[in-house]
Amino acid sequence: MGEEPPELYNMRVEEAFAERRVKAWPHNGGIVIEERQPGTGEGEVFLVDNWCLVSSFIFSDLGYQQHIPGAHRFDYDSYKILSRYIFNRANRRSIKHVSREQFDDLLARTT
Repeated sequence: MGEEPPELYNMRVEEAFAERRVKAWPHNGGIVIEERQPGTGEGEVFLVDNWCLVSSFIFSDLGYQQHIPGAHRFDYDSYKILSRYIFNRANRRSIKHVSREQFDDLLARTT
């Protein structure tokens, strides 16, 4: 429409979407997030790669109980949840970095 120079318009668009910009995956491979219930042998393990929940399973002292397959596709809402969790320093102990081979082995054992 010619109401403003394209450079100014493009700058406004960049600023408007800056908060929604997806950050690069901060790990060399997949990660394993383990959440344990205090005082019990129960918990849940999540396999995450490139902002995608690949798989998860529930465990207890009795062993593996239930497998929950992930969609293994990017979802912006999941990205927001995962990035908030991963970048929170308080959660560092529950996040384990694994090699591609280890990640694939874990995935094969849960499917």
